Amino acid sequence: MNGLALTFFAFAGLLLVLALASRRSVWHGTHGWMYRNPEANEPSDAAFGFMRGLYLLLAFLVAMAGVWMMSIDDDKPDPVDRERELSQLSTRFAPPTPSPGPDKARTYSRSEIRAVAMQVKTTIEQQRGSPFVIGPDVIRMVHGASQGNVRINRLRTKEPGTDKFELTNIKKKNPVCLIAKSGASWYFEEASVRNGRCSTGSGDAKSD
Repeated sequence: MNGLALTFFAFAGLLLVLALASRRSVWHGTHGWMYRNPEANEPSDAAFGFMRGLYLLLAFLVAMAGVWMMSIDDDKPDPVDRERELSQLSTRFAPPTPSPGPDKARTYSRSEIRAVAMQVKTTIEQQRGSPFVIGPDVIRMVHGASQGNVRINRLRTKEPGTDKFELTNIKKKNPVCLIAKSGASWYFEEASVRNGRCSTGSGDAKSD
């Protein structure tokens, strides 16, 4: 329960006490001191009844506002649950990540590395609008598509929502740049591929 909801409930309780208390006692305590002869200036019984009803109505409305504040607080997602959900989605969307044995390791050409990047690009675009963990997902996709024969280096960029991954062969040659973009709430948006090393700014060359 948040502090604002508690404040609403405390105020509603005060209004309820005022409504149930003797109206004449309340009036004398709050307004009677303003008159030389308070008894001669007392409101009518109808006025006292109206004031009681008004306090009860206000107490009800304030209490309902407190309940509403509690419901808003309960609807907020738990960060731990959100991270667990994203991890599960990451595992579901990403291909397996086998490690090649010494007899299966290959030195990929640039065209082969680009083919791996294009395969990951296609997978990202097919999952457009799905939440994901961009780093682990893309890395698993690359390793899965290349059977572990392509190295991947994730680069920090100055562009919000943009991650760049530099793909090379096992000898760290023939670089290809894979650019993945996400929208609000870490959702897949688009990806692009270009030959050469990734820059960390916004001035990448024309890509596919």
